[in-house]
Amino acid sequence: MFTEDDVIYAYTRKQAVEDGFIVEFDSKLVKEAGFPCQVDMTRTVFDIIEPNELERSDGQDIVGRQWDVLGLLRLRVNGWRKACEASGEKPEIPVYLRFETIFWMKRPEHRNNRRGHVTVQFKAALGADFDGTPTITVMLPNED
Repeated sequence: MFTEDDVIYAYTRKQAVEDGFIVEFDSKLVKEAGFPCQVDMTRTVFDIIEPNELERSDGQDIVGRQWDVLGLLRLRVNGWRKACEASGEKPEIPVYLRFETIFWMKRPEHRNNRRGHVTVQFKAALGADFDGTPTITVMLPNED
């Protein structure tokens, strides 16, 4: 396999957070949701789940929306883990899991500027940072 001497350049999770391409979920929520590692999201996901002014006036907030994503991701991970145990499968890392969350939105790009429920598809990458630290990154299905 490759050694550290073989790597020409590595863009780490830490650099992506510093550059704003990756946004960390609230660490307290991550722990409460039962994740033993850091969970991040892409900037695109954050921009979708961060409520705008109209949505905040309807009672939406970023903490609640992060909790919605983490809770449904936890259910998806638990289902995947049980299926692996039942089949005896030993998955290779990274693992990609798809799931969806429904949000109350009022945005021009969603629901023709009306308030209502919008289903958003996500993909979670279960893997590790370059230093081997386990991480989960939530992204849109078309992101890598």
